[in-house]
This record gives sequence, C-alpha cells and structure tokens, in this order.
Amino acid sequence: MTTQAPFEIPETRSNWIDVDLDGFGQLMASRPKVAILHDLIQNVFDENATTAEIMLKSIDDEHASLVVEDDCPEGFADLTDAYTMYQPSKKKGDPTKRGRFNEGEKFVLSQCVKASISTTTGSVFFDERGRTVTSDRRKSGSVFSGVVRLNREEVREILCDVTNVLVPDGFTVTINGFVIEGREPVKQLMGISLPTLRMDKNGQMKPTRRNTCVDIIAAEVGGIHQQAHLYEMGIPVVEIDTPWHINVGQKVPLNRDRDNVTPAYRRALLAVVLDATVD
Repeated sequence: MTTQAPFEIPETRSNWIDVDLDGFGQLMASRPKVAILHDLIQNVFDENATTAEIMLKSIDDEHASLVVEDDCPEGFADLTDAYTMYQPSKKKGDPTKRGRFNEGEKFVLSQCVKASISTTTGSVFFDERGRTVTSDRRKSGSVFSGVVRLNREEVREILCDVTNVLVPDGFTVTINGFVIEGREPVKQLMGISLPTLRMDKNGQMKPTRRNTCVDIIAAEVGGIHQQAHLYEMGIPVVEIDTPWHINVGQKVPLNRDRDNVTPAYRRALLAVVLDATVD
C-alpha cells in the first residue's frame, strides 16, 4: 500500500489572479468618504507612532490633495504591504490592533488619480506609468500623498466627520493644522468579556471572547449633542441609540464593509453597558 504525497502549494500561486483597482473602488464605494482618512489614521494608531498630520484641501471641483504624515520610527516594515491585497498582516491576529485584511491603503488608492508612499524602507509611486518602486528612504516615519477624487462638498463633509475620531492617549492628530482634541470617558469599564476575533494556526480569523476595556464617552461637544456611535479603538463603526459613545478596546466583529456589527454583538455590548450605567 502506497501513501499518496500531500499536495504542494505552487510558489506562483500568488500570481493566479489580478485585481482591477477601479472595480475594487466601485465595490467599496458604499463606504462613507471619511473612511479614506479612517483607514490611514488607524494605521498610525496601530504603529509605534505619536503624531499624525493630515492635510486635505480641494484642488478643483472634482479633486482634492491629501497628505498624511506620521512619526513612526520604523515606518513600513514591508513596503509591499502598501500595494499587495490581502497579504497576511502582522496586525491580523492581534485583537488590540485595528487592521484585518491589509486593505486600508488599497481602498485609499482606489479613490486616487495618483499617489505616493514614502517610508523608511523605500518609496512607491502610483501614476499614469503604473507602479514605480524606488530605494528613496525616509529616516523615520511615513508619508502618504495623493490626489483623491473628491468634490468640494465631500471634502467639507470629511473635514467635519473626521473630528469624531477618538484620539488615544499619547497621540496627537491634526487636520489642516487643527488638533483633534481627545475626550475623557465618563466611565471606564475594565475586564469586560466580549466577542472578538483570533487567528488560528492556518491564519484564518475565528470568533472568540476576550476581556477588554469599554469606554463610555459623552456624546456632546461644546454643548452640542452628537449622534452616538459604537467605536472600535477610536474609529467610528456605526450609529447606536444610546446617550453616549461606546468605545471598545479590541477588535469588534464587523461586516465586510466595516460599518456594522451583528445584532447579537450589539445586544451583548449594550447589556454590559446597561449593567454598568443603570444608575
């Protein structure tokens, strides 16, 4: 009796398919425009950085200039992360990091006419010539620069919506020179067991539970009441019908577009918050 040899994965398997960037952009078009900034900001929050300086200004009626610069000493450890879809992310299996599918920069690029990323491991340019990678390096930090397909009204909406980001302690985020002020929680719930995601030995995301911190934050700024949101580590996910913002300190099980949670997760989270705020 002979034993059949196991199948080997071809080294060229990563070249089996191509991704149409315009098609990908159309697929993601239902996301709010502010997600362009959310995806870049969350990358800064997930790295060993302390500042993110954002400049977003209209160029004409259909385009805007976007620059996001951070001070992460290491920059991009792997420059190919900037342009490789679904490459296994070092953040994927860490429940305290926001990244999952390595899609963030690719979504932003799908909305751009041209762009560049410069970091400590090199630079990459995206324009009419295609993709050009060079050895030009920064001493520290990374900078994304692009011309984005945004009209003037969309730019105004983004500049308003991005101020809803909850900036973690130790970070400074500026937008067109203005600092996004941090917000102290009304109450902080420690050791709360909630559903999250883990990575198994095959690199697949699996549901699990984990103790985390939940911040309850006033949904009011300058005497003006805001629509309350559920947040994943400072990044808004979806509107919720509560008197406060609720910020979960770990990966939240999200849908494909990262703009909603399951009814079961919402019930579990709100039950925990209700128990802690019943008074």
